[in-house]
Amino acid sequence: MTAAMQNRPIQTEQDYDEALARLARLMGSAPGSPRGDELEVLATLLDAYETKHFPIDAPEVRPGRILTAKPKSRRRIQPK
Repeated sequence: MTAAMQNRPIQTEQDYDEALARLARLMGSAPGSPRGDELEVLATLLDAYETKHFPIDAPEVRPGRILTAKPKSRRRIQPK
């Protein structure tokens, strides 16, 4: 991303690649500093692009289902 594009949405794969490179250069910037603020904005823009273009299809699980699932086997392993 060029300096003029830093506050624009990431719309292309080239924009995305440039934003990732810029993000890497900004890592470690002090929070609240101009570079830290740019890092935060850029991370938000990258997150929006990735959510739209690289969705993660997680299986739907009802709350508590994992906690109430019964194990397939209740046999205990006996020490030798």
